[in-house]
Amino acid sequence: VRSRTDLDVLRRLSPDRVVVGSPATAHLEVTNPSGRGSGDRSATERFGNHSIEVPIPRLAAGATTTVTYDLPTRKRGIVQVGPLVIRRADPLGLVRAERHHGELDALWVHPRHHVVPPLPSQISRSLEGPDSQNAPQGTITFHAIRDYVRGDDLRHIHWRTSARMGSLMVRQLVDTSFPDVTVLVDQRPSVHDEHSFEVAMEVTASVVLACSRANFPVTLRTTAGHHVGSNTEPLVDRATLDLLAALEPVGEPEALSRLVEAVAVSGSGSAVVVVTGASEPAELAKLVALGRRFPTVVAVVLDHAGRPGAPTRIPGVHVVQAEDGLDFARRWTSGVPS
Repeated sequence: VRSRTDLDVLRRLSPDRVVVGSPATAHLEVTNPSGRGSGDRSATERFGNHSIEVPIPRLAAGATTTVTYDLPTRKRGIVQVGPLVIRRADPLGLVRAERHHGELDALWVHPRHHVVPPLPSQISRSLEGPDSQNAPQGTITFHAIRDYVRGDDLRHIHWRTSARMGSLMVRQLVDTSFPDVTVLVDQRPSVHDEHSFEVAMEVTASVVLACSRANFPVTLRTTAGHHVGSNTEPLVDRATLDLLAALEPVGEPEALSRLVEAVAVSGSGSAVVVVTGASEPAELAKLVALGRRFPTVVAVVLDHAGRPGAPTRIPGVHVVQAEDGLDFARRWTSGVPS
């Protein structure tokens, strides 16, 4: 047992970011750099607070082998993978020695997300024109004059400006219904159990990804102080999902009220989506302040469906009550009363 053969271990996760329930694999490349062979080893790979048994076969001097095994992805989070712990024991099991090999890696398990439209029906239109250069082109609202590029509709050429500039110029027409969305996430443990918090992460991921993929500018804010994105650019999917993988229930009871007040005073944009849990009716009533400032306000209330006293009407706010992610997707997609 005292004799030892050092092994070089290189780990690769494929992929290193997955959605809950999706397959993930670890590939261990184990090399015996010594001048003598190594025997069979009993090894375990640390995976968060758990261990995974990994068989390491005999290796001749200078030989390399690759061991592959599946990683569990049943739960959202950032999971530390490694180190590899290799053990040796005598035949009677009286003496044991172990060594740690390889670096630490992280597996990012993102929340599930559902395919939903960016916002429920009746998106507000901006009568003042677009708030961002990202607004989709091709409708009837004039935004600016720009240089002609190949493929532009010739009917949009502005001949008077073209004559003055000496090159073809076209009218840029945009869609003024292009919304910029703020998503507020309630992280307070007082309104969530384990189930509802995971559903909240699913809902948030679904809404943010739907807006981002439609090229809508998105801001994500949480009651714990996280602030990602802006009202001028779509969010980067990976960075947002990484944040959602890391979030845990934290925060003081008044955190949602403070966040709503701050957004109602200084926030901008055309829509707000609030994702919360079993909040008290008096707390949800404070969302009225958002309805006075933003054309569209949606409150997704989780773990509250069917409960006596659950608020179904908040002036200026569309309420979606859901029990789980699939229930949310069905209710959101079928439309929210405007």
